[in-house]
Amino acid sequence: MLSKLIVWGKDRSDAIKRMARALDEYIVLGLKTNLGFLNRLMEEKDFISGKLDTGFIDKHKKLLKTPKTSLEISSLAGVITLHAAADSQTSQRDPRFTPWKYIARRSSVSRNSMF
Repeated sequence: MLSKLIVWGKDRSDAIKRMARALDEYIVLGLKTNLGFLNRLMEEKDFISGKLDTGFIDKHKKLLKTPKTSLEISSLAGVITLHAAADSQTSQRDPRFTPWKYIARRSSVSRNSMF
């Protein structure tokens, strides 16, 4: 799968800032991506200053390594996700509006009492 993200700016610095923001907001689910690498690249001083050549990645191999996430942070993220999912399910249930009431109202509003 390929995806293209294009940004512009009044100069290189502005374009890099816009790209960093766009990458932070870019979401791809279910696939491995190089978004982490690209985010780290936007913060690399040699990239920002334009010191690029064909050996850039070899000279900056640290950009390829994903920082380890601690178990505590991963666990907390899981708990927050579960809590948010539970909240969204309970907030969607309003006892005043059941499927039966919806069907009855729709039927009574319909000209032929059929929908």
